[in-house]
Amino acid sequence: MNRIKLFPVVFTMMVFLGQIAYGQGTINKKRKCGTNEAHLALIQKDPTYLERYNKLQKFVNNFVLAHPDGYSPKVVVTVPVVFHIVLSSAQMSSFADSRIQEQITVLNQDYGGQNTHSMGSFATTLKANTDLQFCLAETDPSGNSTTGIEHLTSTHGAWYMSSDIKHTSTGGMDQWDPDKYLNIWVCDLGGGLCGWAQYPTAPLSNEFGLVCHYEYVGVTGASAPYNLGGTASHEIGHCFNLQHIWGDSGGCSPDDQCTDTPVQDAETYGAPTGVVTDACSAASPGIMYMNFLDYVDDIAYANFTPNQKTRIQACFAAGGSLEQLGQSDACQPSNGLNANFSGTPLTGNPPLSVTFTNSSTGVPPPNSWIWSFPGGTPSSFSGQTPPTIVYSTPGGFDVTLIVSNGTTTDTLTQNGYVQVNGPPPTANFAGNPLTVVVNGSVTFTDLSTNNPSSWVWNFPGGTPSSYSGLTPPPLVYSAVGVYNVSLSVANNNGGDTLIKTNYIHVVLPNYQHPVANFIAEQTTLLVGDSTNFIDLSTGIPLTWQWKFTGGTPSTANIQNPMNIKYNAVGNYLVTLTVANTNGSDSLKKQAYIHVVSNIGTQPPVVEFDASARLIPINTTIYFTDESTNNPQMWDWSFQGGSPATSDVQNPTGITYNNPGQYCVTLKVANLNGDDSLTKCEYIIVTPSYMNNYCDTITNIGHSESVCYRRLSDTWGMLPGPNGKGIKAYADKFTDYTWSEVDAILVPVKIASPGSSSSTIRFRIWGGSDIPSSELGYEDLLLNTFHSDYYKLVTFNPPVHVDGTFFVGWEVQYGTSDTLVVTMAVDRGPSGLNTLYVKQASNAWSTCKDVFGLTTSLGIEPVVCLISDVSVQKTEDNLLIFPNPSHDMINIQAEDENMLNGIEVKVFDMLGKLVNVTSGKPYANMMQLDFSNKNTGIYFLQIIKGNRITVKKISIY
Repeated sequence: MNRIKLFPVVFTMMVFLGQIAYGQGTINKKRKCGTNEAHLALIQKDPTYLERYNKLQKFVNNFVLAHPDGYSPKVVVTVPVVFHIVLSSAQMSSFADSRIQEQITVLNQDYGGQNTHSMGSFATTLKANTDLQFCLAETDPSGNSTTGIEHLTSTHGAWYMSSDIKHTSTGGMDQWDPDKYLNIWVCDLGGGLCGWAQYPTAPLSNEFGLVCHYEYVGVTGASAPYNLGGTASHEIGHCFNLQHIWGDSGGCSPDDQCTDTPVQDAETYGAPTGVVTDACSAASPGIMYMNFLDYVDDIAYANFTPNQKTRIQACFAAGGSLEQLGQSDACQPSNGLNANFSGTPLTGNPPLSVTFTNSSTGVPPPNSWIWSFPGGTPSSFSGQTPPTIVYSTPGGFDVTLIVSNGTTTDTLTQNGYVQVNGPPPTANFAGNPLTVVVNGSVTFTDLSTNNPSSWVWNFPGGTPSSYSGLTPPPLVYSAVGVYNVSLSVANNNGGDTLIKTNYIHVVLPNYQHPVANFIAEQTTLLVGDSTNFIDLSTGIPLTWQWKFTGGTPSTANIQNPMNIKYNAVGNYLVTLTVANTNGSDSLKKQAYIHVVSNIGTQPPVVEFDASARLIPINTTIYFTDESTNNPQMWDWSFQGGSPATSDVQNPTGITYNNPGQYCVTLKVANLNGDDSLTKCEYIIVTPSYMNNYCDTITNIGHSESVCYRRLSDTWGMLPGPNGKGIKAYADKFTDYTWSEVDAILVPVKIASPGSSSSTIRFRIWGGSDIPSSELGYEDLLLNTFHSDYYKLVTFNPPVHVDGTFFVGWEVQYGTSDTLVVTMAVDRGPSGLNTLYVKQASNAWSTCKDVFGLTTSLGIEPVVCLISDVSVQKTEDNLLIFPNPSHDMINIQAEDENMLNGIEVKVFDMLGKLVNVTSGKPYANMMQLDFSNKNTGIYFLQIIKGNRITVKKISIY
């Protein structure tokens, strides 16, 4: 099995070596790197390698995500290098050690961003200083002095890609400790192969490092076109986890994992200049052929990118596979005193406990250690091993160690060595104004908190469309529309993005004067608190003049002033004057801001209102808190709305994008307690604009039977006149959907007038527990009522209601007038009772308390939610029944002329038009057949001329 698994790699290697051999006789100056082939071979050879490689990539990718703006270490990382030169006698005689020092100089230029070669059409900001430098080791693994160069004369011949070069036992030279030295083997690799390397998988293997063809090392005497030291710069890039820029296979899908290198189809050869494009990067600036991870000649090599730098530094960061290599002191002379230490962990949230370890060396060794930990506890220590140092506040902190051996001292200070995280920034901003005419400009202000260090703005539809920095220039919008704005902020502790949808409104110039309107996010304040004001004016104002009596500042001239502070108890006036070229308008809200010194001793009582409740889709509305007893916290929930929650007193900008009936919940609180209120089916969102939305409601269940009672303990009937002297009957309804009662359907059981002029009064009451305030009434002649017949009682004008109301009639005594209606059968001792009776004493009681019954009246209020109170409704004299229904819905008019010219459309809950068969069995009645439709809720849209009425029906 192992031989079968290994065969593809062996075959690949054979083909590759064959190509090299062919190259010796034909094309011997075409760069070739064998790193990818070595990588594939290790996957087959070492069962643990792929897992270690994947862990490396995961660590590096997470590091890059945590540093979206790039990363620079606190100090430049210096990497000790050892060269193992294995050549034949003839080759060794022509290879001077000065070429090794030349190579170190080239590496420091290339990795320091000091390479002078052209970036072509790319920005010079893409030539990064990786904050890495290289030095020849001065101390060997035994602590002895060294030049960092060792030699071995060999008769082996070309090594190609054999790892034997890395082991003394197989004719090569053993690796030095890879956690302290970067090992570079220099040998004859045969024609066509410039070098190969291994990726830095942890733990570093005993073969980690790079191999370079001796002809392409250094400058003087090196073989053109690879005679400027670029081969080592390329291969070390692999040792630091960089991949070839084209992703090691053709096509545009492979990637080198770097966001700032263009996608590239294949490797590039020669010394191109200017713009070079391919199928993957077809437009200028084209492909980044000058990158050290491509295959061009040394003269064309120019850069590592900022993202490549971050990926490199990830390997040297805390927890990286090259962390120890970056801390190696092998560049120090073996007989010198060298202060050194390490700490772990070096980053984290406060309180951060850090353990420091002394690793100072010297001859003679140090015998005195003085530590300094500014920002830590304790802040200093004398001794070799300090206690755990605790950092309790965010920031970057230096650490200093001074060592002495009695004859000399050495000091090491690592600046910003300990990083204690603060909170990540929270993005926020404001624009002014938010509504502009075409070609108008908007100014944006950053309001982000927690000290961001970078800002990226995006302005779809604006010019410029994006900006990086704290304060963008004024944004110009040249096309009508509604536009989003986003801001992303970040610092070393993280990042945050805020998108304000439908934030900027761009309109055509208008010819109407503005109408002033506004709201405050919070109107009840404690002394010293602040609030924000939101402009709600219409007519496209261009200027705003605010006056805040008692506020600081006392005036403002922006659209939405923020942080207006009130420092004294009182009730304060707010005035807004808006203007455009067509005129101006002012609005004064007297005693609008209520400032108190304390919240009192009572818990709040919740109540609220909406600016509109019957709205078409994609409409934005606002809500007003009407709670009492000084609430200090607000928790809103908007079912179907966007945003779905808010914690300000008076939320604005709540948008409903989908048809439906939605609940709104508000919970308020202060130190004395809390209260909550949910108004269900409170916001009605329709597919298109509708004047009104109406329905009949009832307290009788679908399957309940109705009846009336002849009383046995006294004369008379229930509900009707009787010997208990009941003066009125009222049924309680709690329904936040509706804004008015237009009529009631009365299920008459017995009607008998005492005279032709006898009247009966139907009334609407307000109240919470019992009927209290009288909201409206309608008197009708009793002789217009007929036994076993529904009577439509119309209120003119309609009666305004809000949440809880009572509907019923007053009983006449002293004549032989009789009116009895149906009611639900007795529901039992624990059943629901909604019927209230007014006794002879004028006291209201439940039907259960007076008659021992739990029941509800059979009357059905016709209720409406009005979009515009000035719109005439068509349903005043229309009766829709039965509702709910199993099959047929009837629309009946008082006279047949009312049905002339009426169009009826049926929609389901999703706003989809439904085809329903209709007929006209009578001159004054239209009939809709739902017998073959699904059960559920439907809407009837009744259209007559330019007037539209909507009724909800239920099919079961």
